[in-house]
Formats: sequence, structure tokens, C-alpha cells
Amino acid sequence: MELIDQTNAILYWLLCLVSCGYVAYAGKKEGLLVSVFILVASLLTFLVYELDQWTTTNLIVLSIDISLLIGLLIIAIQSDKNWLLWICSFQLIGTMTHISADIVSSVAPRVYQLVNGFWSIPLILTMVLGVFTSKAFNDDGHDLKPPKAP
Repeated sequence: MELIDQTNAILYWLLCLVSCGYVAYAGKKEGLLVSVFILVASLLTFLVYELDQWTTTNLIVLSIDISLLIGLLIIAIQSDKNWLLWICSFQLIGTMTHISADIVSSVAPRVYQLVNGFWSIPLILTMVLGVFTSKAFNDDGHDLKPPKAP
């Protein structure tokens, strides 16, 4: 199980760093802020991500998730980019897993831990897709950029 956990962590950090790097570079001010928030939240979560803390609601990870959600919502409210609302949705779902784990007390700690971490993957992929499509369109989401003449 240890090897699987290490492999998952390596794959997550690879996806996170590459994605956040692209979003920070191509996503303008919103992309840079979101990337910093995601990286800081991921690092803080990684530092406190021990299995024995998942028998009840992990209050430390819950507070990190709520802080990230608030930060993402503030950025989304001030922006006209739709992808920010999508990543807020994924973060809200991930945050709600803490509450559902408390309501359903029979959830195994490992299941709670995995379900909570799962929602970061669609969040990161949606962030990349959102910035990419925003670049493909005229950053207003309406008209395709005309092809450049050779």
C-alpha cells in the first residue's frame, strides 16, 4: 500500500505543478492567483495528510479546504471567467465530503481520505481546460480567434 500511496503522491504533484505552471503563465491575473492558492493548499494538506487523523472529520484539512474555497470564490466573483465557477464547484464538493464523513460515521478512514482528495483532480483539469479554451477564444468566451495568415 505504501508504494501505491507514493506513486499517487508523485502523480498528483506532477499534475499539480505542470497544471499550475501553465495556468499561472497563460491564465492572466486570475490564473496566477488560483495557481498560488492551489499550490499552497496542496502543500499544507500534504504536510498534515496522515491516515490516523481521518477517523473523524479532519479539522485541519477542512480548514484548508474552506480557506481555499473562500479564496477561489473571491477570485471568481471579481472575474468574468466561467472556469473559475467550475473549480469553485469542485472545491465545494470536496469540502462537503468532510461533512458527509461526519454524518455517515461508518465511512472507513481510508475511503474518507480518498474521496476527499479525489475532487482535486477534476478541479485541476478543469482549471487547465478553462484557461486553454479562454486562450482559444478571445478571452471573452464568444468568438474564435481568426486563423493567422501564413
